[in-house]
Amino acid sequence: MIDPLNDKNPLQIPEIRARVSRLVSLEDAISCVRVSKAWSKDFALPIWCVVDFGIHDTFKDLDSDIVTKHGHHIRTIKNLTTQSQLDA
Repeated sequence: MIDPLNDKNPLQIPEIRARVSRLVSLEDAISCVRVSKAWSKDFALPIWCVVDFGIHDTFKDLDSDIVTKHGHHIRTIKNLTTQSQLDA
């Protein structure tokens, strides 16, 4: 396990990582969730907080297991125009 007191990388400290996660772009957040499970917990919220079908129409094509796993993070849905998007 990483000891935050001996590690020189501030992103290994969960409190700092959680604050940084609110400031990164969507693309950067997607990259960050792939680093580790710990990072995934912090960077999943910015990815799932707002689902905008105008930008990411492919959301409706995601596997239902993925949506079930992360859907609790969704706070806002934008540009919902079709029944298939609503079904997602």
